[in-house]
Amino acid sequence: MYNDPNWFFTDEPTVMWGRQLEYREVKDGLDVVITPDDRRFTTLRRAFALYRVGTGERGPGDEQLEVMRRTLSWLHCGRYEQPVVEAGAKCPASARTTKVNDLRVICDVFGGSRALFEHYLLHLEILRLTTVISDGTYGLTREGQSALIMLELTRRNSKARTWVGWLELLHSRGQWISVDPNRWAQGMIALQPDDLDDGDD
Repeated sequence: MYNDPNWFFTDEPTVMWGRQLEYREVKDGLDVVITPDDRRFTTLRRAFALYRVGTGERGPGDEQLEVMRRTLSWLHCGRYEQPVVEAGAKCPASARTTKVNDLRVICDVFGGSRALFEHYLLHLEILRLTTVISDGTYGLTREGQSALIMLELTRRNSKARTWVGWLELLHSRGQWISVDPNRWAQGMIALQPDDLDDGDD
């Protein structure tokens, strides 16, 4: 991906990753995500895994993307289980849980291996999803924040409408999924209201 001259990331940090890709309805009602190297994917997560994060035909599976999601979430706001709420919903009490320190993250996400944890932080930095801020402290890049929103909203238990057909519709209307920056800064994700009719995922 890094040698791909067609890749120009332009999303804002409060906009879900993927707006810069192409979305197209193909025959038999199949909707696909098309990356700049002209590969087609049936989900945005898979496009992210194979085009942005992976190499060649190899990319992280869903379990590895969950490790990425939890790590990025912790780096962003000190929590790794952020609630996903619908537009206008009240922030649930569980969203104000105590922040998690790195020892807890190492134990819960990396099986107690500090070496693996630190190596993974380096991996995220190489991917340019994180950057060192100061004194070895990592923060998310603009793309890292945008990718985290996508990983949160496309996770298995999310109620957000992220199926490709709906994303294709948003893309065609010049709209895209974004979050409330004030809530996002506190580790809270909320879909901004849109004028689309409600529908099932």
